[in-house]
Amino acid sequence: MKATNLISIPNTEQSWLAMALDIKLYHIFLQGTGRPLLANNLVTVMLAIFWLSPAILLPWVYTSHLLLGISIVFLSVSYLLFNLAIPKLTKK
Repeated sequence: MKATNLISIPNTEQSWLAMALDIKLYHIFLQGTGRPLLANNLVTVMLAIFWLSPAILLPWVYTSHLLLGISIVFLSVSYLLFNLAIPKLTKK
């Protein structure tokens, strides 16, 4: 049975956002450590900020539609900025 690569790297310039943040972080940590399991664990810790922030913000924004909207915009913009700050992957 032929093994296939599950992670494909897009070739187009328009796909800068199509590459998920977790895949970018995984490849950065994999290049640094050379250990796939450790790289995966480090990505989990780094992305915990995005996973936990809605639960942490909820008590303060629950009663205000304005604060809820601001927090959603803030979290979305911060995710996009992180995604833009991490360099694109290149094929080897």
